[in-house]
Amino acid sequence: SKVFPVFPFEEKIYLAHGVNALFPGHPLTAMLPEPAYDPESPYIGLLPGSRKSELEKHLPVMAALIKLLGGGEFRFKCFKAPSLPMELYSTLPDSCEIVEDKGYVHRRSLRLAVASSGTASFENAMLGIPTLIMYKT
Repeated sequence: SKVFPVFPFEEKIYLAHGVNALFPGHPLTAMLPEPAYDPESPYIGLLPGSRKSELEKHLPVMAALIKLLGGGEFRFKCFKAPSLPMELYSTLPDSCEIVEDKGYVHRRSLRLAVASSGTASFENAMLGIPTLIMYKT
């Protein structure tokens, strides 16, 4: 039997413990830029999901976070899903910048992120961005 880990560093861990492992690669690793993490950045990224139902559940929680932490040293960027209309994001405070980030430029400027469980949380891990993962049902 063989283990095919999700992250490149896991292969070494498995091999060190005598487990037959091979990291086969991941399509996202070819698309993502090198990891970038700015611990001095004032930006917290919000990635609520890519479905309307996820936004309906997650945006109120994220709006409360902005209210709790906003106005001080932190600023917020909410990452808009390309498939969803802008009006779904209208519940967020005006102080939250809504961005579409196809090339990960804005995401690389984050100190940390709050993301719904899924592709965005995996991308953040690969980009080296500390991330709180949430999912509300």
